[in-house]
Amino acid sequence: MRIIYAGGGHSRANLNISRIITLSAEFLPPGVRGLCAARDVDKGELILKVPKSALMTSQSLMSNDHSLSVSLSKMRLSSTQILTVALLNEVAKGKRSWWYPYLTQFPTNYDVLASFDEFEIQALQLDDAIWAAEKALEKAKMEWESAKTVMEELMFKPHYMSFKAWIWASASISSRTMHIPWDAAGCFCPVGDFFNYAAPDEEQVLSEDSTNADMGAKSLRLTDGVFEEKYDAYCFYARRGYKKGEQVLLSYGTHTNLELLEHYGFILNENPNDKAYVLLPSDIHSLCSWPADSLYIDQIGKPSFALLAAMRLWATPTHLQKSVRHVACSGSIVSNANEIIVMQWLIKECYSVLKIFTTSVEADASLLSVLDTEFESATELKNALLELIGESCAFLKANGLLNDEISGHEMCGILAVFGCVDCSQAKRARIIELSRRLRHRGPDWSGLHSEGDSFLAHQRLAIVDPASGDQPLYNEDKTIIVTVNGEIYNHKALREQLKSHKFNTGSDCEVIAHLYEEYGEDFVHMLDGMFSFVLLDTRDKSYIAARDAIGITPLYMGWGLDGSVWFASEMKALSDDCEQFMSFLPGHIYSSKTGGLRRWYNPSWYSERIPSTPYDPLVLRHAFEKAVIKRLMTDVPFGVLLSGGLDSSLVAAVASRHLTDSEAYCQWGSQLHTFCIGLKGSPDLTAAKEVAKYLGTRHQEFYFTVQEGIDALEDVIYHIETYDVTTIRASTPMFLMSRKIKSLGVKMVLSGEGSDELFGGYLYFHKAPNKEEFHEETCRKIKALHLYDCLRANKSTSAWGLEARVPFLDKEFIDVAMSIDPKEKMIQRDIGRIEKWVLRKAFDDEEKPYLPKHILYRQKEQFSDGVGYSWIDGLKDHANKLVTDSMLTNANFVYPENTPATKEAYYYRTIFEKFFPKIQRDIGRIEKWVLRKAFDDEEKPYLPKHILYRQKEQFSDGVGYSWIDGLKDHANKLVTDSMLTNANFVYPENTPATKEAYYYRTIFEKFFPKNAARLTVPGGPSVACSTAKAVEWDASWSKNLDPSGRAALGCHEAAYEEDAVDTK
Repeated sequence: MRIIYAGGGHSRANLNISRIITLSAEFLPPGVRGLCAARDVDKGELILKVPKSALMTSQSLMSNDHSLSVSLSKMRLSSTQILTVALLNEVAKGKRSWWYPYLTQFPTNYDVLASFDEFEIQALQLDDAIWAAEKALEKAKMEWESAKTVMEELMFKPHYMSFKAWIWASASISSRTMHIPWDAAGCFCPVGDFFNYAAPDEEQVLSEDSTNADMGAKSLRLTDGVFEEKYDAYCFYARRGYKKGEQVLLSYGTHTNLELLEHYGFILNENPNDKAYVLLPSDIHSLCSWPADSLYIDQIGKPSFALLAAMRLWATPTHLQKSVRHVACSGSIVSNANEIIVMQWLIKECYSVLKIFTTSVEADASLLSVLDTEFESATELKNALLELIGESCAFLKANGLLNDEISGHEMCGILAVFGCVDCSQAKRARIIELSRRLRHRGPDWSGLHSEGDSFLAHQRLAIVDPASGDQPLYNEDKTIIVTVNGEIYNHKALREQLKSHKFNTGSDCEVIAHLYEEYGEDFVHMLDGMFSFVLLDTRDKSYIAARDAIGITPLYMGWGLDGSVWFASEMKALSDDCEQFMSFLPGHIYSSKTGGLRRWYNPSWYSERIPSTPYDPLVLRHAFEKAVIKRLMTDVPFGVLLSGGLDSSLVAAVASRHLTDSEAYCQWGSQLHTFCIGLKGSPDLTAAKEVAKYLGTRHQEFYFTVQEGIDALEDVIYHIETYDVTTIRASTPMFLMSRKIKSLGVKMVLSGEGSDELFGGYLYFHKAPNKEEFHEETCRKIKALHLYDCLRANKSTSAWGLEARVPFLDKEFIDVAMSIDPKEKMIQRDIGRIEKWVLRKAFDDEEKPYLPKHILYRQKEQFSDGVGYSWIDGLKDHANKLVTDSMLTNANFVYPENTPATKEAYYYRTIFEKFFPKIQRDIGRIEKWVLRKAFDDEEKPYLPKHILYRQKEQFSDGVGYSWIDGLKDHANKLVTDSMLTNANFVYPENTPATKEAYYYRTIFEKFFPKNAARLTVPGGPSVACSTAKAVEWDASWSKNLDPSGRAALGCHEAAYEEDAVDTK
């Protein structure tokens, strides 16, 4: 392979592109930052020189922490033990750690076998971690126990003192410890940067605590290192016993994992003979608060796409090249300031190199061919690059091709406390600490404002990145302070009404401060969007809090023993410090002046009067199109969560059709991105692929296994803060998918929640006895959305810093949908109307179809069923193993409120309590017929008929029936019959009725053990997502209290057989 050297000292003008050389590491200038890849080296050859500051040694760690130094000096510990304690100590410090930018990649759950999927284990390449977990637990336990005294003295939190944490940290250290004299033994930092690989054909491995004399020809380590004064750096050489042909990969300044090994061409049993080095000029450095000599150039401690792409282009053999899309590490954000600096440098210095580079990889070829094309204008270049989305973002910004005058939308985490008796610095520190529990909601920025006995904290996810969007937000004289989680879609129109006011930022949420200043507390009804906010008026020390009409964004309210009043986006920020707390009611405002909640959202359909407006498909269609278009107000990469069901398919169809007229098109082009998850072969994957092909979207499928879903349950319950069986089943695939989506650089998605509630789309609506009951049940479902689907959609996505927008819950669209005579919405099989027929019909456009007919009229799947039926069965089986019959029998004593009725519910409740311990078809019309009918346009079809009229799948069903079955199986293994029998004693509130519910409850209780947390979760029997009242519609439903759509006997095509019903 030929390697082209593009050094930082060359300009584009004098770069000699004809000079083809192979670089050796000896060319590294002293103290330089950069990358080095070496293979097939000679004995004793210098591989890498590392500045002393880049090595995490026990000496360097203890010099920065006096208490650590004192504690460690009292005991005789091995080098690995010392570094392990020090590493856990640094992780616990968070942002205060000197090594913080390098620690951001570390997992929050340290069970390397149970918490990571197979790819992650391979990607981490922690041979010693696997060794520690599988083959030497006793040895690891002895080391852990001997070091516990030190950790206790340092007052480690239990999370960092656990054996799992120790296994992970000691393995991370030992697998990266350099072979240098042990008085200066150290771990290369960042920990993920340096892998000292052994040759694949040798077996004997020496202990990390072996002396230097032990390291001869028998050593498997590829390098020996020593600090050399003349270089003022640690120098690593190929060991003397090194065999020619064995392989080495050393990387300096990158996050190395299995993918990057492949990108660099390092494959075991192959011997590419090349070396490469890319030098970073000295003026490219971190812009943040950590050391100027840090190895990374990315703001958040993640690898640079630009640099890694360039390195791979130069250093990887052609036959081993992968797409540039895979170079970016999971979660990497490429469009930040440092990326722009690097990309500018590459454009300036390396254009000629990039221009002549040839590749057969499609994504690489697209990017390089675009760079090599002559364009008449910058706009033309921008449009050509837009389809590359993540890869092109930094390039476009570096060349000033993206508009920075953008409106600063943000989905975030807020925490506010009023009336604190203790206003000390310690209290301020505590508020900051609690606010960090919400950091996943806003990883881009955090802020805190204190005013007397009040604190307003904020964690911000920048949906765009102008610095002016930071919160809290203020009015002109800063007497009014507001912290907001949400999006205000009509902010431009509101600004027009506030021309006498001076705006300080481009944030859409700033209008709230000025509206309050102009109208007082009676302005919330003017807001069109999804939001939760807290506002402090310093003029009279009053404050208000409010939540959007439906409760799309979460908000909780609590009270401290000192009389303080608390508000937070998630319960986890309140559960430890509040004596009582509750879910803030949607459509309500709280005022400190009155000391109570009052409803600000009072639509006409809330009344007892049954709507009678005739059904008009075009009115319904146009209202929904307007709702989708409104949510295309974005300046970041976005996509649509596409399950292939009616609701998500309509969202994708409308978004795709109107994308060219939206703000999003100006930034990201005309091709819509869609995403789907499921077990292999699940209904959703098949349907989504067909819809994506029909719409011409750029579609990505993600797969998961039942075991991966089960392994994620604790994280899911911790993030979504509920033990409701239906919500957990559906949230888990969404949680796993959100992580994958965020890793692609996407920050916002459109989703289809809310349609089933508006149009009676759940299969149990087949049994509604009359239109009055039908309408009343839809009202009950809408009013409870904040406890179910809104909670799932928001928290499953925000767990990974992803924002979900839900056009079906647009205020104006809800008014249109809920004003339709409910008789039109009812399922009438005798005349061919399945669920959501009015919605399907509204988009049944023959002339310009929105969707294929069979998708438009596909029967509904629960989301957790749609990903694969075995998912639910697996959950139940898992819960059955953990929850005994006696536990379920006594559930009413253990959980007297919301007693779990199944082993699955019992299991979820135990998890919930761990985190939050304080918590208190007989006729032919299908569900949502009026909505289907509204879009059934014969002339210009919105969707194909089979999609518009496809019967609803529960969200958890659509990802694959085996997902639900797998959940049940898992619960059955963990929850015994006796556990379920005694569930009423263990969980007297909201007693779980099934083993699956029992299992979820145990997880929930682990995180949220307080009674107040339990009371935030709704209870009562449910079939296919029904309310307790609707269970009365069919006597047979009481025999199978399962939220899966298959429990709606006689309604779903794949319903459970009545004689095979298993209530456990």
